[in-house]
Amino acid sequence: MGRPDSWPEHSTTLLAAAVAGYATYVGSYKASRWLSPLITASYSNLSEKKKLEWDARWPSTLHAVVLSSAAGYLFLCTDLFSDSKEFGDPVILRMNPLSTAALGYSLGYFSTDLVMLYAHYPDFGGAEMGLHHVAAWMSIAVSGIHEEGHLYTLALLGTECTTPFINARWMLDAVGLRSSRVYLVNGLALVADWFVIRILLFLWFFAHMYTHSDEIYLVSVPCILLLFTVPVLLFTLNLFWFFKILAGARKLLFGGRDRTLKPEELDSSIGAAFGAPRHDVSKDKDL
Repeated sequence: MGRPDSWPEHSTTLLAAAVAGYATYVGSYKASRWLSPLITASYSNLSEKKKLEWDARWPSTLHAVVLSSAAGYLFLCTDLFSDSKEFGDPVILRMNPLSTAALGYSLGYFSTDLVMLYAHYPDFGGAEMGLHHVAAWMSIAVSGIHEEGHLYTLALLGTECTTPFINARWMLDAVGLRSSRVYLVNGLALVADWFVIRILLFLWFFAHMYTHSDEIYLVSVPCILLLFTVPVLLFTLNLFWFFKILAGARKLLFGGRDRTLKPEELDSSIGAAFGAPRHDVSKDKDL
């Protein structure tokens, strides 16, 4: 479990980041109750169930921004996960304090959200969301505790950058701004972001795993099992739901008889992947 020479410092970083993830969740969730009425008067008219969901989307959005920013920085602005030989270790075993902190922060977020799910079930989310969170938590914990696979775990967590568009869409709809231009622009941004991050990125992911297949067996058995199952399932779901989202966007722009995603279906698609949106009980049918 981890490399003996680095485990004390690594475990401290992981734990401290998990505490930060918990504190950020609780702080933003509670702050929403007094900040949201200042942002929009419509918040006060929401039912208690929708207020619960609204408040939970703030920590969800913050988690998405933090994780996608950390992943983006590590992949695009450093050589940590490049094929450079200067690091010595195989790329699947590479890590640094930032990658460890990112995983710890995510562990804190998902742990807190699981507690909230249990405390407010089923208003906070259904069984599907619970299963998703457990699977995500296990994947992050294996990578974080065993000090391996940070590259692939962070690549998957980087797909969180689609979550703010999902949350913004729900909030705009909740306050009656479905017909606004910002709602339309947000929907189109979601389609583009989903295609780049949840389709094209996964093609790179599989190509990278193939070209570094000799390194896969350097990690623990739990990590190997997760690497060969979770990404394939996520990509299949992402591809399936992308065509559903695209159909909704086409109808929104051009009209027609395309079957579009209901909000609860769109939320379920993210819940099946590495995002964490809530159950939406509205009956609206357009993207």
